Amino acid sequence: MKGLDTYGYTREEITGALDKILRTAQFEIVTKDIMWKAWESYRDGKGDFADYYLGHQCHDAGASSTLTFDKVLGQSNLFEVLKA
Repeated sequence: MKGLDTYGYTREEITGALDKILRTAQFEIVTKDIMWKAWESYRDGKGDFADYYLGHQCHDAGASSTLTFDKVLGQSNLFEVLKA
């Protein structure tokens, strides 16, 4: 079905679930600030959450960009798309 990811959930369902997890006090998330940045990028972008998390993690560590082959991520200033 169109709009569903590999596991059968929409982007809205995934962002909703992540939002609840990030707001739940019972979860201790060490890099919560990076998780929120990745959540926002995922919500507004077309890439996968894990890619945005990695991109924000690298950026916060001082990288100017994260290299990728995924052309969709080229829309984000976090990534530089490599040509195959």
